[in-house]
Amino acid sequence: MRAWGDNGNEQVGITAPTIVTTPVQVPGVTGAQVVAGGGHHSLVLRMLPEFALQVATDGTGTGTVTPGGGAHPAGAQLSLVPKATGNSVFTGWTVDGAAIGHAVPLTLTMNANHTVIATFNQPLSFCDVNPSDLYYEAIRQLSARGVIRGFEREDGQLCFAPNDGTKRAQMAALIARPLGWDQEDHNNGFSDRNDVDDNLWRNVGTLAHYNVARGYKPETCQALGVGTPCYGPTDEVVYAQVV
Repeated sequence: MRAWGDNGNEQVGITAPTIVTTPVQVPGVTGAQVVAGGGHHSLVLRMLPEFALQVATDGTGTGTVTPGGGAHPAGAQLSLVPKATGNSVFTGWTVDGAAIGHAVPLTLTMNANHTVIATFNQPLSFCDVNPSDLYYEAIRQLSARGVIRGFEREDGQLCFAPNDGTKRAQMAALIARPLGWDQEDHNNGFSDRNDVDDNLWRNVGTLAHYNVARGYKPETCQALGVGTPCYGPTDEVVYAQVV
């Protein structure tokens, strides 16, 4: 954009001189769409650059994302909200090829062209898990993410046995898996391994490293006749508590 003329009020868009006889480029103005001038002012309507948003869905389930794809001005802050349809479960976002978790809403700044993929999956249906159960939604979420898989009963039905017992060391492995920690190896400082296998004991140490597994209180360790800190890896909890 170029301007000239009376510049007594800097209406040409530059600081000097007071009269501009030759058209000069107005600094800092890009994307001009419409201009207008008066005796003591100049106006310009600018169009900010726009970036394209592409939104898609993936997985075995179905769902939608609001807002969908389209063009958005540079710097626009978008809040993307997934909505699962039918029995589906929303399980995560991928932005420009990178998995970034499952925060809802997803806040996205339009500073470039972006491609967003929302993944929806179908949860497993277990013969012994009912909508009225307190842990029903948690089991749906974890089965849709492939964290829990259940077992096939003799009659061919897929079941979960939520009230069956499991060991605290197995609980650590089930927690580490969805967090992506199950292959990490950290020093395990607990005193009471109790013949737990290497894989489970490694997961207990990893959860302790991230301050998720804190073990028992010192007085409990003392009552059990073991040193501190202790974890009780072979003590039992039920599957529903693990979830």
